[in-house]
Amino acid sequence: MWRKQFFLLVLGIFLSSSLCIAVRTSVTVQTKVGSIKGYQENVYIDGKEKTISKFLGIPFAESTAGVNRFQKPVPKAKFTNTFDAREVGNTCYQSTPEMAEVLENTYGLKTGFSDDCLSLNIYVPGDVTTGSPKSVMIWIYGGGFLTGASAPYEATGLSAFGDVIVVTVNYRLGMFGFLRDSDGHFPGNQGLWDQQLAIKWVHDHIESFHGLKTNITIFGQSAGSASVLFQAMYPGNRGLFQRVIAESGTPFGYWAVVNESISDQYIADQGCTSLNSNSCLQSMDSRDLMSNTTYDFAPVVDHDFLISSPSEIIFGNSSRTSMAREFFATVDIIVGANSRDAMPYFTYLWQAELGLKEMNFTVDKVLFKDQIIPSIVNETIDTNDEETKHLLEELLYFTYTDWSNPNDTDVIRRNAIDIYSEVLFYAGTIRLVEGHVVLSRGRTYMYEFGFDIENHIDIPPWIKGWTHSDELAFILGGVLFDNRYMFGKTVNYTIEEKQISRTLMTLWTNFAKTGQPNLPTPTSVRWPEFTATSREYLKTSQSATYEIGQQFHPHRMWLWNEYIPSILSLSQISRQHVEAKRSTPIPVGEKLVG
Repeated sequence: MWRKQFFLLVLGIFLSSSLCIAVRTSVTVQTKVGSIKGYQENVYIDGKEKTISKFLGIPFAESTAGVNRFQKPVPKAKFTNTFDAREVGNTCYQSTPEMAEVLENTYGLKTGFSDDCLSLNIYVPGDVTTGSPKSVMIWIYGGGFLTGASAPYEATGLSAFGDVIVVTVNYRLGMFGFLRDSDGHFPGNQGLWDQQLAIKWVHDHIESFHGLKTNITIFGQSAGSASVLFQAMYPGNRGLFQRVIAESGTPFGYWAVVNESISDQYIADQGCTSLNSNSCLQSMDSRDLMSNTTYDFAPVVDHDFLISSPSEIIFGNSSRTSMAREFFATVDIIVGANSRDAMPYFTYLWQAELGLKEMNFTVDKVLFKDQIIPSIVNETIDTNDEETKHLLEELLYFTYTDWSNPNDTDVIRRNAIDIYSEVLFYAGTIRLVEGHVVLSRGRTYMYEFGFDIENHIDIPPWIKGWTHSDELAFILGGVLFDNRYMFGKTVNYTIEEKQISRTLMTLWTNFAKTGQPNLPTPTSVRWPEFTATSREYLKTSQSATYEIGQQFHPHRMWLWNEYIPSILSLSQISRQHVEAKRSTPIPVGEKLVG
């Protein structure tokens, strides 16, 4: 249930695509799949006039309706006429009607929903007819694998400021993107295959837009962050991209990989059976397939795209996973999280749980111990043993209580947010980084951003630091446009916020160009590599200064990644031992004691 609530609510951080009205000039590019007509315009970013060329809604796959539904995507045939790429394409169906309604009515998505939605948008800095070759960045959106679209992620700012080509892609979501039944009718991971086909399309055709096919970075946020790391574990991507930037999400998050039982339950609830599920589901109207019931569809270990679990791929040593592990080892990565990443989930969830209208509510130690911590254990830790659950609840309460001031409600509330942030994002982030460093092939960089900014969207005033999605406007460049209109209000970013955006966009595009965030364009930041010995990472203070961290929350990361798994392992061994004793026949004449 939490994933639907969380990722529906953080849609509020989507970027507005409304820019100053500019004169548009049509421009046509010849590609291997035919002629594509886009447009060129001049925009003002950071007080400077820049030329940008846009090619929108380019289909990279055929419609996913009918027999193509729930299957791997089919590459788009060549265009017989010039394709008009001056408008954004259709949006993929969402997991629920509620999510579709939010995208349309609250966030102004005008494209409409369709099975024919697998398209991409290309932003080229300068005049595409005369420009020099550029590095390429491919953006994959988040939304918990349940909701989202490429259209709201306006990439003009990042492309123009950083002098890189930016591509944003659509992929299928929810049941449309991740249905995998136990009988093998549906392969699962359709959304990941969509992303992979889009990446291949870019690699194969980006030279027509003056892009460097040998210098491609994939990047994403939240579920998009986990997605780009999944792509880095699929050896079929070898040669298609060289670098990955993962913002607030990894395959190690318990929300990032699910089992097939979700799909089996969904199929049954639609009135279909294992014998007719293929024809039954493929004949239904797509709008009827969206469900008001919460199904947390997400990637599965299908032994095809994901040859095994992320843990086995990165930390294992079997020959079966060696190709995936070797490919993952070769890519350069940036991975990180925000200082209050789980704040939206915590605030909205407990506001609803407590029946409150305001987000500015008190968390005392009774609420913390008796409701919040048990909820976290039930949601995030895989055990049905009540004694183990109770032990873990006591452990978390002890660890996340400030015993020098145990009744301070502000401290308790902050610690509650920290638990959610650490189990949802932090623990997986450090585990991913440590695994990549051990393989010791590609460069590894890590960050934790915690600026105190003025322009949050619908965030309570007591929050300090960056929450989930706060970095998007800064990295995609919306901050550097004057008078941004976002969700009913005009935003004028401060001088400090604009400088944050310049720095982060420079770090991101430097990395895309060279594999090093510090080159070629200098900034005031020195970002060292994370190594097995130094364990250094980039962190920020609330006053917008950059620091070098030496260890990443070591005690709590050890708790989540080492100690709690050990407790669960011992608990399982103990249960197996008890069950074995119960099933062992007692020899005649012996007395059962205890």
